[in-house]
Amino acid sequence: MAGLYAAASRRLSETWESRLEGHFSDDGTDTVAAQIDLWLTLLAAVACVETLGVCVLATYRYSGKLYHLPLQRWTIRLILIGPVFSILMWASLWTPDYDYYIAIPVGFYEAYAFFCFYAMLVAFAGGEDRVVTALSALPGPPTAYVYHPFGVDCTVGECGLTLGTYTPLFGGRVHYSHAVRFASADALLRFLKRGVAQAMVAKPLNLLLMIFLNARGQVALCNYSRVISIVSFWFVANSLTQLYHVTLPRIRGMGGEKLFVLLLLMISVITIQDIVVSVLLINSDTSSATSDLPTRLIFIITILEFTAFSTIFYRLLPPEKFAAIAWRESSNDLAALSRPRPHRLPIFDFWLDILNPRTMFAVARRREDPAPYKVQITHVFGAKEEKADEDERTALVRN
Repeated sequence: MAGLYAAASRRLSETWESRLEGHFSDDGTDTVAAQIDLWLTLLAAVACVETLGVCVLATYRYSGKLYHLPLQRWTIRLILIGPVFSILMWASLWTPDYDYYIAIPVGFYEAYAFFCFYAMLVAFAGGEDRVVTALSALPGPPTAYVYHPFGVDCTVGECGLTLGTYTPLFGGRVHYSHAVRFASADALLRFLKRGVAQAMVAKPLNLLLMIFLNARGQVALCNYSRVISIVSFWFVANSLTQLYHVTLPRIRGMGGEKLFVLLLLMISVITIQDIVVSVLLINSDTSSATSDLPTRLIFIITILEFTAFSTIFYRLLPPEKFAAIAWRESSNDLAALSRPRPHRLPIFDFWLDILNPRTMFAVARRREDPAPYKVQITHVFGAKEEKADEDERTALVRN
């Protein structure tokens, strides 16, 4: 084990030295491009520090002003995508040989951030029971839709495939078609939730497949296999779009509309990045996404975009924003007469609650009490949760 660690450390040191020598060498025509690459990489490092600072600031302010613990917990988990993605991808810029290995945790947390947004939509709506009620209130049987850009109206055969238009998203025309019908709205919700959660499995498995193909010398197949991640993210965007439509009446005016626009932009950035990187790597017959200058520039630009995403997301949801949400959801008649007062939680306990594996994949089935002092903080190695708190949650995929 010590020998493997020493070999890996030596190889990593050689990688950094070779990159620095290439950046500062004075011979050849690639010196200018190498220096531009170096300065942009350093700019990406500054962006990583800023993103990390935004996350730390958000955690510090949230722990000192807790109005709605369930929502603020999911918000921090979503903001974490900024520093996780930026720091790990910046490390892969300096170590192209470890690109695939670094991309595994990055890809998983990308997909987990989408699941966090689903949990936030559910929390905004008042629990999964409210989402089921909204799905069952739609005309016709519970149906999963496929959203697309084609604006035609027709009925195909006896299967009832109807192409039409749907208008709530951004005030424009969103086209959809009936895809799969279910016996109940509860079954439809499980299907949509699986459509969001599948990326947490599909993305890491796709990266492991790429590592295997690259090791076997199948560089072309390795690059083509990136399409799996693109399709997986399309399923995520499609499921979240339908969930957004049904929860829109409950989240309007609370900031949910702007958050969904920001989320779609983030998914679009990741998908476009995968498409462009795949095309560039297929044309260059290179397997590593951070070895060539064009693909490196794409990753640097993406790091800067995720920095902007974290900053804008925090600006959209400062701690004071949750005061109005907690006041709206309060079940206490006396609390409805006055603005909720914030509660303070030690930042260490707040972090333990955010990183608690028992709550990272559990979504509220019913409306959770927004008051932080009524929620028992469960340490990772601490006591068991209360039975009432356990009843308020449902597993990732319910039976």
